[in-house]
Amino acid sequence: LGSALVSTSANVSGRPPVRSAWRARALFGDGIDCVAGGVCDRPGVPSTIRHALDDTTIRG
Repeated sequence: LGSALVSTSANVSGRPPVRSAWRARALFGDGIDCVAGGVCDRPGVPSTIRHALDDTTIRG
């Protein structure tokens, strides 16, 4: 891609959501540089992605 890819999820299209940092590492292996672990505070509810400058919702 030539640049950083940052997202709140590590979901593969058509597959169940990845819900832990451990599972993301197991699934993607050396294909990723960093996983920021956290807790799924709303299981079953997709995360919201907001624009950093104006707080508009991009996805969610």
